[in-house]
Amino acid sequence: MTASKVLGRTAGHRRRPRGWAFRVALPALVLLAAAGCMVFPDGSFTTTDPVAGEPSVSWNDPDDGLVDAPIELTAAGYVEEEHFIGGPATAYGPVGPWLPDGRWQAQPTTSARFLTRILVRRPADPDAFNGVVVVEWLNVTSGRDLDGVFRPTHTELLDKGYAWVGVSVQKVGVDDLKRRDPDRYAALNHPGDNYAYDILTRAGRIVADPASPVLGGLHPEVVLAAGASQSASGLLTYVNAVQPVAGVYDGFLLVSHLGGGMALSTGAAMPPSPIVRTDGDAAVLDVQLETDLVVFRTHLNRQDDNPRFRLWELAGSSHIGEYGRSLTWPPNPSVPGDPCTVRINSAPAFALGKASLAALAAWTTTGVAPPSAPRLQLADPSAPDPVARDQYGNALGGIRYPHVEVPIARVDGLPNSAASSDPIQAFICRLSGRTLPFTAAQLAELYPTSEAYLGRFRAAANQGFLLRDDVKVLEAAAAGGP
Repeated sequence: MTASKVLGRTAGHRRRPRGWAFRVALPALVLLAAAGCMVFPDGSFTTTDPVAGEPSVSWNDPDDGLVDAPIELTAAGYVEEEHFIGGPATAYGPVGPWLPDGRWQAQPTTSARFLTRILVRRPADPDAFNGVVVVEWLNVTSGRDLDGVFRPTHTELLDKGYAWVGVSVQKVGVDDLKRRDPDRYAALNHPGDNYAYDILTRAGRIVADPASPVLGGLHPEVVLAAGASQSASGLLTYVNAVQPVAGVYDGFLLVSHLGGGMALSTGAAMPPSPIVRTDGDAAVLDVQLETDLVVFRTHLNRQDDNPRFRLWELAGSSHIGEYGRSLTWPPNPSVPGDPCTVRINSAPAFALGKASLAALAAWTTTGVAPPSAPRLQLADPSAPDPVARDQYGNALGGIRYPHVEVPIARVDGLPNSAASSDPIQAFICRLSGRTLPFTAAQLAELYPTSEAYLGRFRAAANQGFLLRDDVKVLEAAAAGGP
């Protein structure tokens, strides 16, 4: 099934040609096959067949602080495969001063060989493929690869026939793989994060090429890049400095970037609060949660929407929340000591992740841009908490889901505190926000009957920025009343 069938490609719309395709010999990129590898004209290569055995993935890792519910990919009609990719990689250095306007120039500096892995989750049935591939820069904040975009958006990905490719872009992730499973990953080699940006470029080229084996014969129409948190900061730098040169990706989903870009090379100066470059062909959807404004000060690099850029900010949300820890909805409520002193943020932020992914996919396949969203309202932009709040302490403005429009608690993105002195728990709690339930008296005053609550809830759930399936999910969770 093509992307035009699933996403409703408008008549006459054509996806832009890939810039790199004109810089190499194309009849399907004539490739050399050598000893189980496919070699591309730029020197990149991939294993022809998937690596045998079980890949290292994020599920049930006692070190990542998450309570996992492993996803049954086979039950969803998906296969998971791992390929090794490698070749020469180029490091970049800045050209001239980099300013907050994001129009950064970069030039090649050094070259080194690399070998890393890509993790592929794709429809087993080619007819179920919607034509869109999401290439995720795997997050390594916890010291290992974490699929921070796949997790909250997995039902959208699996239900709608996307292919997903996670790339071990950074050295920390590759070194961790080698420690965890030295037999499987002994040959992997990462020359350092100066090369991360070109590794992402080469992964995108390998995925996009119609002759490449990594998608099991699927032929992508659109290739998107996505990253969450630290990885989104890396993508911000990629969009501003590397995408203009590489031209591989059709669109970018930046989820909770940290208010700036990741350094292009060791010791390179980075400007404060840069905006996203939007003078190219790629579409960019920037998703920010309430914690991002409070802790990472992302309100300082806000920018106006334009034909290639959208900013969506979600009221009452946090960088880390209950859903992200358990992958179930409604989530099992966290309690004091697990690991924070008060219940962590319970907002359905996963729904915004899914809606943003669907919007970016539609944008890049049909040319129809997502709606512009209201910004979170600010009180004092220089204050520790810059967000304007209502009488309950919930944020004003922004995209407003029922948890703030029809509140039963104060749900905010302010730092929580850890129940112990453990520094890792302190870090997690600082980004986990808070849920402070209303008293029974407050609830009775706000919602005299369950019917009154549900009526207001349904109205709020249908205000937009929610996929239809998630409207049903949230309404079902609210059926028991406040």
